[in-house]
Formats: sequence, structure tokens, C-alpha cells
Amino acid sequence: MHSAIQAKQRVLKLQHLPPLSATATRLLGMLGDDSFSLDGLAHVIGQDPGLSARILGLANSAYFGQTNPVLTIEDAIIRVLGLNMVKSLAFSIAVSGVFESSSCRSFDLKTYWSQSLSIAMLSRQISLAVDSEHRLNSDGVYLAGLLFDMGVLVLVHEFPEEYARVLLLSKQQPSQDRLHLEMELIGIDHRQAGAWLTHRSLSAKEG
Repeated sequence: MHSAIQAKQRVLKLQHLPPLSATATRLLGMLGDDSFSLDGLAHVIGQDPGLSARILGLANSAYFGQTNPVLTIEDAIIRVLGLNMVKSLAFSIAVSGVFESSSCRSFDLKTYWSQSLSIAMLSRQISLAVDSEHRLNSDGVYLAGLLFDMGVLVLVHEFPEEYARVLLLSKQQPSQDRLHLEMELIGIDHRQAGAWLTHRSLSAKEG
């Protein structure tokens, strides 16, 4: 097991992560821009076949219950998902692509995204249902839900063998808390890893 200090240092020194893809960089620029157009967003997503396939796959999923197939990004935005939801989803998927997960046995990226989407959608629904004087930004809440477990990708990327062990023990001992197993085998848990990486990124941006 790594000490907490050693594990934290490895997370904070993730200098070898590849830069954001051109698609992710362009989507990042759109996150704070309310003037972007449907056509512009669809065009950016359309430059990335893998990203396009994931967006269309979600729009055609049973969750949204579409009777007619959604065949284009424009249709996915207009008929099903909405402009801001697609923008946040596309960005989070593109950003996650910088993390290498294939070296971690038993880690299923599809399952990871399914769970992240569930958290994001439920969070958004709750934010819309809240009767408060200060209305929550439901799109911001949705994006936060998508990125909620990003620390898992950090640990899978940086500690693939250790996290494979976490997954194995979690499956063998379902009563065991995943965060506890992460702490025991790696020295940090995925929530800490995500928070540290976010802090590192914000500090680099401010610098």
C-alpha cells in the first residue's frame, strides 16, 4: 500500500497526462459561453466519431424512450437532450479521454459512464424540483454530477493494478465500502484524488 502522502504526490504530479484533444478544448471554450449555437456545437461534436456515437447512443437509450431513432447530433439536441446537457456531456466525455483505463483489469468504462449519467440526471431532476428563492443552475448541477466520480479515472490511470484489486475485493465482498478499500490498498480514495486534481488544475490555470 502507498502512504497517503505518496499517493497524493503522484496525483498532484500527473504531468504526463496528454493535453486535451482539440474537441475537448473547443468544448471547454463553450462551457461559459451562452451565445454558442446549436449548429456550432453539433459541428464540434461531429468532428469526433467516438464522441458522436456516445451522444447518439444516449439519445437512443431506453431511458429517454424515443419511438423514432435519433440519427443526428442535431436531432439529439433538439428532440431529446437539449443544448446545455449535450454541451456538458460532450465536454466530460472528451476530458475523460486523457485518462488511460485499459491497464486496469475489470474496470468497465461503459459502466462508469452509465453510473455517472445516472448521477447527473438524478441531480438535475432534484435541482429542478427544489422550491427555493435562489434557483439552482440545473445545467451546472448536471455537469457536476457527470464529474462527481472523475477521481475514479484518476486512480485507474495512476494505480491500475491496485485499483484492479479494489474492484476484485469489492466484488467478492459487496458489504465492504469502496472508499475504505481504496484507502486501504492505495492510500487515498477517489473523492480525494478528484479534489486534489481539480485543485491542481485550478492552481495551474490561475498561475
